[in-house]
Amino acid sequence: PHIEWLYRQGFKFINGGADIASQSGPVYSPASFQKIIMPALKKIADECRKYGMVYCYRTDGNIWSISDYLFNSAGVQAFGEVDRDAGMTVGRLREAYPDLIILGNISSGTLHKGTAKDVREETRATLMESGGYNYIPGPSNAIMHGTPVENVYSMIDEIERYKP
Repeated sequence: PHIEWLYRQGFKFINGGADIASQSGPVYSPASFQKIIMPALKKIADECRKYGMVYCYRTDGNIWSISDYLFNSAGVQAFGEVDRDAGMTVGRLREAYPDLIILGNISSGTLHKGTAKDVREETRATLMESGGYNYIPGPSNAIMHGTPVENVYSMIDEIERYKP
């Protein structure tokens, strides 16, 4: 009933999920995730699809060991907080899940500690890896306090320049 209500309010994109992983992997074993979490996610994703909505699961960290459960078995259509530093690159995700909508993937660490040149190179790499579709570029998680504003502008400028 909640998804139907959200649909009636005009929502088209639902963000959900939880921070369930570190750079070394998820806090759940793949078997536990499959048995306990995946059935609920499948219900949510199916209900969103029924109303023409997109469900986005958001977590940073390395989720390769459960990615097939999320994007194939549960049918989650979008993935946010995609953590490049944990090996979750747009390129690898695009190869494994061609229709997945991907959000983020420009390292918050690169934005915070890198040079403007580093940020431009990484931003360009994510854009190129995306193939020009189903990708919403941005930080892998958040823009941390103390991030040089020139780095944020470099990311934005590189995004605006990209023409697939």
